[in-house]
Amino acid sequence: MEKNRIFRGMMLALALLMAMSFALAETASPTTGTAVPSITIADVTAPEGVIYDGSFVISISAVKEESAQSVVAQELVAALETANVTEYFAADVIEEAAQYLPEAFDMNSLKLEEVFDLAVEGYAVEYGAVEAKFDLFVEYDDTVVLQAMVGVLPEAEDAEIIWIPVKTGVAEGKVVVVLEQEVLTLIQANKAILVLLRAY
Repeated sequence: MEKNRIFRGMMLALALLMAMSFALAETASPTTGTAVPSITIADVTAPEGVIYDGSFVISISAVKEESAQSVVAQELVAALETANVTEYFAADVIEEAAQYLPEAFDMNSLKLEEVFDLAVEGYAVEYGAVEAKFDLFVEYDDTVVLQAMVGVLPEAEDAEIIWIPVKTGVAEGKVVVVLEQEVLTLIQANKAILVLLRAY
């Protein structure tokens, strides 16, 4: 009788331990539930970068703490927790973004997915527009609707952020953005972030 009680107790403890482990695994999974912006997780991305002639580089990285980009990113994350994208971004920015999305697309279905530091080095106007591919922590399939926004931070502290929607897609699980010459030049001359929105 005593042995049976001990055995039942051990089995109950084992079952509870397995249930707790399963719950923790579900919580930690980066591919389930709502998106977690990179500003809160330092290692969620392994950007492939784009290199031309060994000198021209486009790269993204986790937002650095206590940087100008971090201030903007934190404000963005906080705002989009309660506001829709059409409430946060100016009407002309939303209108420009809409041209890259399906007709009659519900812009408010876009939710914040990721925020990155964005840098360009060694760019020359001769390169023209560039299609940049980024290998992120989450591998997307081609049915996912993504829209990227480039945020350019002017040097003047009281100047407004320049938000530029860019053509966005998915290829072989990677996020693809098309950056025009003017956008690349702006990024190279200023601090910038890349905001990735996803339709849910």
